[in-house]
Amino acid sequence: MPEDREDLGKLLAWIEPVVAWDTPIPKVEGEDQDVVTAATALLRSAFIQARAVHLLHGSPAREAGGVNCRSLLEAFAELHWLLRRSDRLRNSRKMFIFAHFELESQLRTDPASSEELQRTQAAMARLQGIDPDAYAEVQQQVGRGAQYWTGVGRLEMIRACFEWIHDRDPKQGRALAAQGYKLFSWEDHHVMAILSMIDLSRGEAGHPTIQLVRGPEGPDDFNSGFAARVLASCWELVSQAFPSAFLL
Repeated sequence: MPEDREDLGKLLAWIEPVVAWDTPIPKVEGEDQDVVTAATALLRSAFIQARAVHLLHGSPAREAGGVNCRSLLEAFAELHWLLRRSDRLRNSRKMFIFAHFELESQLRTDPASSEELQRTQAAMARLQGIDPDAYAEVQQQVGRGAQYWTGVGRLEMIRACFEWIHDRDPKQGRALAAQGYKLFSWEDHHVMAILSMIDLSRGEAGHPTIQLVRGPEGPDDFNSGFAARVLASCWELVSQAFPSAFLL
């Protein structure tokens, strides 16, 4: 429905002043500045994916919005884990440390990146000095093959944020999370491309034609409505955690 895109557009305009290029990170007192910085990075990631959904609405590439919705959902899940699970200061530092571990691992494979590798390793040494416990925890997680700083997989993070959304029925929230993430994974990995775009029922003499199969709710309506709800939840997380910092 047109109002879905309109609602998403209003929300994007509301949040943009906090995440636009060259905007200073909101200031807070003490060590929580690390948390606000990490939260702002994830909020911008969510904002960018929601903006992509908004721009794709009604365009010839509208079906690509499902992939943006999945990425938006993952940013929301990570933001929820950062702010609502365990110690948020430790979480923010683990997030930063883990990113450096990932970068170092990649730079090691490229002999031409030796200078950048040295800078990254120097930064890692500084991070280890700032919070040796967080550093050791990430190091152990990496050694166990963890793919994210949380130490758990994406689906578990998404289940946790859906438990928060459906706080009256967490079990239902976890079930919806698994179902929704599966559907978006189909989009991301093109599992349903043969069914969603190639319509065997149309065309001359039964010849397949490229048509977007339409269900009760088209991709425009669903994606825009979903993006608006998830981005609003991201804003709720940061504004509740730091009401004075994220005040527009």
